[in-house]
Amino acid sequence: MRKLAGVWVVVVLSLAVGCDVGSTSATSTKSATSTAPVQAPPIAADKPASGKAPPASDKEEAAPQGWRANAASTRIVGVLGFDGVLTSDITAPLEVFGAAVKKPWFADGRVVLLTPEAQATLTTEEGLKLVPDGVLDEDAPLTALIVPSSYDLAPLLKNSELVSEIRSVGGRAQLVSSNCGGAYLLAQAGLLDGRPATTWAGGEADFQKRYPKVHVQEDKNVVADGSVVTSNGSLVSYQAALVVLARLTSNAHAKEIFDVLQMGRMTDWSDIEAQLAKTASGAQQAAPRQ
Repeated sequence: MRKLAGVWVVVVLSLAVGCDVGSTSATSTKSATSTAPVQAPPIAADKPASGKAPPASDKEEAAPQGWRANAASTRIVGVLGFDGVLTSDITAPLEVFGAAVKKPWFADGRVVLLTPEAQATLTTEEGLKLVPDGVLDEDAPLTALIVPSSYDLAPLLKNSELVSEIRSVGGRAQLVSSNCGGAYLLAQAGLLDGRPATTWAGGEADFQKRYPKVHVQEDKNVVADGSVVTSNGSLVSYQAALVVLARLTSNAHAKEIFDVLQMGRMTDWSDIEAQLAKTASGAQQAAPRQ
């Protein structure tokens, strides 16, 4: 009878632990089973005597970064990020395309946050910390590249490697877009030469002076010309992201995301539709996917 009672106590404790789905369940399980004898796992068969893990196979070493996986059959929207980036310049496209990839019509889509150099996190101008998906390089297989701004663009404009990567990736992508002063980076890369474009509201004159080959448009929220979309940034970044989404999918799909985000409480769809009409009338053929 004592043996049976002992078994009954163990069963009751196990059941009680199994019912606990809160944060303490792992601790409770450990306590309930700690009285049972524990067998030491074999060591020699698990790893070499040196203590080092076995070397990865050639196939594993050649595997691409997670965000690059299946790039040939995936529409990847890359958002450039860096410390000091203006928050809404990147959170707007991340939210718009983050909502779109959940739809069946963009199931082959992916949105990623990329930095010029490898870093664990980035901190925006307003203090938001974000975890990048990877690094932007000249071989990045992006369908669209979105370039944001910072209050201090000088170091970025002097970064010849970054400018070269923007030139290479942006010139190869189907679409390239900028928010706010990100247009300076596109212009520095030569991607806006001979094109109409805009930058942050109030900065048009300086932008025109620095980059005379650009046809700077004043008092325009979003300017779309063929495969290039530029915007004033800040909350207008949402409009620009919807224009880019419409170009990659359709106006109807962009309107669906407009409704999902309840943007109609802030602006009229007709404002974005007008931009899409201008884009369609003056659009150049988008570059084929590489």
